[in-house]
Amino acid sequence: MTAFKQPIRNKHLVWLLSAILVLCGCGSDDGVVAYDRDFTQVSYSVKPAFDLQRFYTVRVIYTDFHGQQHEEVIENSTEWSYKEKESGHHPIQCRIIATAKSAEQYGTLDREVYAFTWEYTIHWHQEKSGAKSLQPSALGRSVKRDEVTTYLAENPTIILLDFNQP
Repeated sequence: MTAFKQPIRNKHLVWLLSAILVLCGCGSDDGVVAYDRDFTQVSYSVKPAFDLQRFYTVRVIYTDFHGQQHEEVIENSTEWSYKEKESGHHPIQCRIIATAKSAEQYGTLDREVYAFTWEYTIHWHQEKSGAKSLQPSALGRSVKRDEVTTYLAENPTIILLDFNQP
């Protein structure tokens, strides 16, 4: 009989060989990857309805991780988004403001109903608070043609989002 066909009679030998294989299979700790948990990450996404953009100037004001304030106007866009990630703790600030346009700017009212609605999503991570999200369903409302002028006069400014995470 060959060595492979003979039954192993010594259980201690089997345990010893198993232990040696396990110990030899373990690597050293030299290859351990340390994950940077002290970082800040944020992503903003805003979807203002086209009607809202037609009747309002929609401005996004946010501060980047270097403390620089930026302002952008959303025009004829289905979505505006911004992402940033960097080591360390950084405050997160984003504000979206809609300011009513004049009748000359938005033109003739040619439909029965207008959607003054928007959606937004915010995802952020900071070491202190961990990962979090805000994603409400559609906000705002629909406005009938004969109510548009009154609605704009009563709501000259709409705060779509005011987010501040120190």
